[in-house]
Amino acid sequence: MKIKRNDPCTCGSGKKFKKCCGFERTISNFDDDYPIQFFGRLSPSSVPVCMVSNITVMNKSSIESDHNAEYPLGSWFVSFGGCGNIEISEALTRPEDGFDIAKERLETKNIVFTQY
Repeated sequence: MKIKRNDPCTCGSGKKFKKCCGFERTISNFDDDYPIQFFGRLSPSSVPVCMVSNITVMNKSSIESDHNAEYPLGSWFVSFGGCGNIEISEALTRPEDGFDIAKERLETKNIVFTQY
């Protein structure tokens, strides 16, 4: 039986699988149709200031058409801005690259990234 992202973790921590033992497995699994997204906040309770997401079958065509760029399946990007004014990075190979770009662009190392 496959463990789903929102199921309780099998280690017994009480956390969701995606927030515990499944974290590393989840960010390296590019076969899922749904994008994996990390929201960056300046504090745990603030609104997101950026998002790091991977390219999947589900979002590839809309990302490419909206931003006039090509992104390979499984690549990552970081986005900034709001409705109608979204800027996105070039294709990245790892989500950590997006975290680094966000910290540099926002001129702070104090960004809290949480997986959605």
